[in-house]
Amino acid sequence: MSAAGPLANLALVIVAGLAIRLGMSVGWVEPGVANFTQLVVGRGSALFDAAGLSLSILFKLNLLLFVFNLIPVPPLDGSGALALFLPKTPRAACNRCSGGPSSPWWES
Repeated sequence: MSAAGPLANLALVIVAGLAIRLGMSVGWVEPGVANFTQLVVGRGSALFDAAGLSLSILFKLNLLLFVFNLIPVPPLDGSGALALFLPKTPRAACNRCSGGPSSPWWES
């Protein structure tokens, strides 16, 4: 469950990347100057400019949130996702330290 946030961000990155790739292959957008807001620029109309800006922001913001959510600090999703990849004994210790739902703080 703690991997839902990062996986949702990753799914949005993939969808935005595919939409950007489709727009580039059709000719609606083209690569622009790489900055935070503009990854691609529209060709021709203001509608394509707005779509390129929106897709660029969607891609970069969700990529940033995906990486940020993977940081293994207890309030973030990465702390719970880290326990999914650990063996049984370290996983129990990790859950006790974080006060995860599988082992409440009053049982430690």
